[in-house]
Amino acid sequence: MKPTEIQQRLTDLLQANPIVIWNDPAAEFAGMLDELDLPGTDVVIDVDGDRFALKAELNALKPDERLLIYRPEPEAPKPDWLADAVTYAPSFSADRTTLLLEEINACDTPEMRAALTPFSSYLSTAGHLRRMQELRPRYTTPQQLALSVMAAALGPGIPADAERVIVAYICRARAQGAARAQASIRRAGAAHAFAQLLVDCLGYTDDAADAHAISEHILMCALEPFALPGVPQSTGDAMTLRHAADVARLWMQVASADSDAYDALLQAATSLEVSYDLGNRLQEVPTRELAELHLFPVADALVIRRLATELGGTGFDADALRAVLERRRAGVWAKTYRECYAALDAALYLRTFAIDHPGTLATADALTVWQAYTADWSLVDAAYRRFHAAYSRIRLDAPYDLDGPFHELALQIESWYRGWFLRQTSAAWESAAASSFARNGSAPDIPLLDDFYLSHVDALARKKKRAWVIISDALRYEVARELADALEASTQGQTALTSMQAPFPSITLCGMAALLPHDRYQLAVTDTAEQRGLFATVDDMPTQGTSARNSVLNAYLASRQPGAKGLALQAADFIRSSRAERKEAVGDATVVYLYHNRIDAVGDDAATEDDVFRACADTVDEICQLVSLIVRDFRASDILITADHGFLYTYLPLAETDKLSANDVSGTVIEIGRRYVVGDRTLASPVMLPVSLDRVSADTLTGLAPHEAIRVKKAGGGSKYVHGGISLQELCVPVIHFKNYRSGMRGFTERSLAGLSLVTQLPAITNLSCSLEVLQTEPVGGKVLPATYEVQLQTLDGEALSDVATLRADRTEVNATKRTFPFTLHVKSAYVGKSGVPCQLVARCAHADEYGTGALPSDPIVLAETQLHIAFAPEEESAWW
Repeated sequence: MKPTEIQQRLTDLLQANPIVIWNDPAAEFAGMLDELDLPGTDVVIDVDGDRFALKAELNALKPDERLLIYRPEPEAPKPDWLADAVTYAPSFSADRTTLLLEEINACDTPEMRAALTPFSSYLSTAGHLRRMQELRPRYTTPQQLALSVMAAALGPGIPADAERVIVAYICRARAQGAARAQASIRRAGAAHAFAQLLVDCLGYTDDAADAHAISEHILMCALEPFALPGVPQSTGDAMTLRHAADVARLWMQVASADSDAYDALLQAATSLEVSYDLGNRLQEVPTRELAELHLFPVADALVIRRLATELGGTGFDADALRAVLERRRAGVWAKTYRECYAALDAALYLRTFAIDHPGTLATADALTVWQAYTADWSLVDAAYRRFHAAYSRIRLDAPYDLDGPFHELALQIESWYRGWFLRQTSAAWESAAASSFARNGSAPDIPLLDDFYLSHVDALARKKKRAWVIISDALRYEVARELADALEASTQGQTALTSMQAPFPSITLCGMAALLPHDRYQLAVTDTAEQRGLFATVDDMPTQGTSARNSVLNAYLASRQPGAKGLALQAADFIRSSRAERKEAVGDATVVYLYHNRIDAVGDDAATEDDVFRACADTVDEICQLVSLIVRDFRASDILITADHGFLYTYLPLAETDKLSANDVSGTVIEIGRRYVVGDRTLASPVMLPVSLDRVSADTLTGLAPHEAIRVKKAGGGSKYVHGGISLQELCVPVIHFKNYRSGMRGFTERSLAGLSLVTQLPAITNLSCSLEVLQTEPVGGKVLPATYEVQLQTLDGEALSDVATLRADRTEVNATKRTFPFTLHVKSAYVGKSGVPCQLVARCAHADEYGTGALPSDPIVLAETQLHIAFAPEEESAWW
């Protein structure tokens, strides 16, 4: 700084202050004291031997007098006779250190000057200096200074926080190598400070450049509470163990979104698992305690193995199991074990259904049984499908040999689903409807698919510009429920889901014919070169094939709506066409039938029938895309989605004792399938249910249907995926009415994320570990979308008081008790002993479901206002936090 600048700065300071302290630790400017022109100011030098006189002058200083005290020594004397003056008088320095301290708004004390010295070269770069200014508004301690330098050296986006700096160093070492990470710290002049940070925060005294050793030290501290035989115990005190736990929890939080942090954690954790045989040593840890150990993948594997075993047994605590499952499925290794947790979640639903429905499922009449199936029982079919969809992927790539326990669980699930659920639902249905099937060929009081056009399409065809109908072969009711939710979640439209009863036999031939407009639906027998067996007609017109159905549509419309036109197309061809080609194909058609075939095409092929549940998921995606395409290209407001029949699927083939043969049937057989037999009036069987076909065959045909899920032996084809019978799964045909809305229209409903509310009473935080429970406020489904929340304790100005608990609000159950999430938060070590601090429990949305809702909410949900009040906890003072 030039002499004229020094003169002006001192003049300005003395005009506003009676005393100014000039710190010049290197005595660089002692020679210019005599050259200063400061009228009315006495300039004195603070040196040994003169301090008594200087103190006396200070005490006698008059209001209109000014005093400049020049201190040329690097450190203040002890005792400092001028301490009171130093406290309130402004300080001035003219050296480069002073300028740097001013630039970053740091206190100008001997300690801060000494701390700045190793960083001065690093801070000579404007970008580094600017980063220091961004990281902290003011610096009062050397540790704050060192943390900011380390954070700036390790890369952008890292806050000046002790735990964050340690985790960032580990991540950078993983991404770029330990040598480069340490070089970044060393070039910034922070190598000594970083080593001291590791000692003070973690109790780590080994090589500060060894990121892998640092990582293992952190993980070993996390194992300390378990006192595992053969695993070395940490030598750290209680404070460093708490800080190590804070760092570990932060590491897991970062690893959930950062691949370098994830890879570094995985490498360190699996290395220790092998070194200390943790898979065996953790065997004796109770499940409830093991569920809190999130750092090691093997802990997830052990918990999963135990849960799978418990679910496969006869007695288990469903609530305790659900609590453990919720704690684990949003953890750091959730992606690795996603399918395992999905399978366990589905298995838990299946097993608890039996607990919630003790005894039999018998009800009074057919309509009541049907309503029970559409409202409740079909969810079991959905859970069975979810279990096997996940299990099929577990079999291909199961970590830690988890395919073994899931194989055993799959066998138990199969025994329960087929041996109890299908038998119970079939018994209830057959008891209520068998006599009506024998007399009339259908169950009473339930809408027939035969009336689909008049009930759903006709009104649209007359009122709207165009009626759209998507028919997906074998779209089972429970899959349609998922589809309806997916449509609401992915579009601005809304859906209404109802059901109709498929005709017997519940096969494509009959269902597709019934869906067409007609006055008369008939089953007949044909014996031509082109076709042998059953033949379905409507109004004496053939119905097999897209061309024939197109003819039926146009013939019917020509007779009922002059000028109206119909069009039947394959959905696959429609999608493959360009927009112009689609516009041209549809033309001025009044009614458009689009035929989609994924589920039945996969299931009816013996080579692919095991993929039918994957085909169900594909169907949901494909129809969502098809609906969006129709809405976009044709501005359609109403679209109907339905099916021709459902299906039965069992993971294991039926035993021979569960199959019927041709010997069990007498009379003339015209057509036989695995779930039906059709013949002339002589057809009979003592072990099958009679089904009247009089109404649709002019009293010439009759049918037989096996009980429960029993199949009829038949050469060729598969036997796991079947349809044609009268089970609820086969007959219950969904009808989705999708209605598109635009924002601002009457009836428009905006999509929203499932919310959270606190169940636990929280007047104060009284423990370092705080066990809490929240409720997902509404079931996910329709316009309510799943979301992932990060829950944390914070001060009123947003500073973190605890670690973060990640919760997935994705439960679909109506029963609120099954939408609760238990979790534990740990108060950060920096706040131990600081009672009376006002704080909030907040939940911040970190991720929405795959359909998205636009921008995530920026403001967190405040779940509770509370305060820290931890009794008997000594306050832990450290300049690092």
